[in-house]
Amino acid sequence: MKTTFKQEVVHQLLRWLEGNIHTPLTINDFVEKSGYSKWHLQRIFKEVTGQKLASYCRQRRLTSSAVMLRLFDKQIDSVGSEHGFSSHNVYHKTFKRHFNVTPAQYRDAPHWSCEGLCPPINLTTMNVPEGELVELDGLHLSGCVNNYAFTLDTIVDFSWRERDSFWQRRLNALAEQPDMLYGLINVIRGGPRTGDRATLQYLTCLEQDTCATDAAQMQISIEKQPYLKFSYRGDERLYSTFIDLIYQHALPTVGAVRRDGYDVERIDRREPLEGRMVVVDYFVPVLAENYSMPVP
Repeated sequence: MKTTFKQEVVHQLLRWLEGNIHTPLTINDFVEKSGYSKWHLQRIFKEVTGQKLASYCRQRRLTSSAVMLRLFDKQIDSVGSEHGFSSHNVYHKTFKRHFNVTPAQYRDAPHWSCEGLCPPINLTTMNVPEGELVELDGLHLSGCVNNYAFTLDTIVDFSWRERDSFWQRRLNALAEQPDMLYGLINVIRGGPRTGDRATLQYLTCLEQDTCATDAAQMQISIEKQPYLKFSYRGDERLYSTFIDLIYQHALPTVGAVRRDGYDVERIDRREPLEGRMVVVDYFVPVLAENYSMPVP
């Protein structure tokens, strides 16, 4: 669909906002950036997005701060000030009014509720994936640990290329290539980090009965539990965008509660694929109370 001039103006402002999410932007900043009057800019933004500019900016800053609270061991006041809130009290009250819990309660909760997270307006050509609630059968895996350092801005850069480099190291040592690969993903809170950097742990795993001669670092058992399953069949270069859409759009849209545990990638290699095509089922561990389990 052809983008109109108004849409392009708004899209440029949205990209600018996401790149400056830690800056206390005001309506006047958007006016200066766009060249429109305050009244005209707010009218165009509402017309294109269906949302009020000031409200959307506030919700996106709160969402970014909530993600930072969950992924990084940072002081709450530091998180609030980095996202443009003028004081501890202002951040605390604004956060609690929006999420119904204090920043400390949100950070320390055993599970991560996506309720209240504001998805960024989707500017990609990909549709937001829809999850299916399933019970993933128990798995007994043999895995090697790989670490990927990231910041809040660079976690989306964990692409297929990085995954593939980890997998090549694992698979090159095997005499026989397996049909199914399992990538286990988790952020280790309190792990090694410098400043605003954290560590994403990626385990390259195989079923134990397929790699008897493999000298893996870990033996992992995953019990049968509920997951939201997202299926991807497409270009490997767009896979990180697919994962980003799951976490920034799909989970908040359904108000999912992510429970503790690994995300599971099931990479299917049984079917010959052309070029850079990949087939992956991506499972996010969730509490099932908010969903109706499908009847077998």
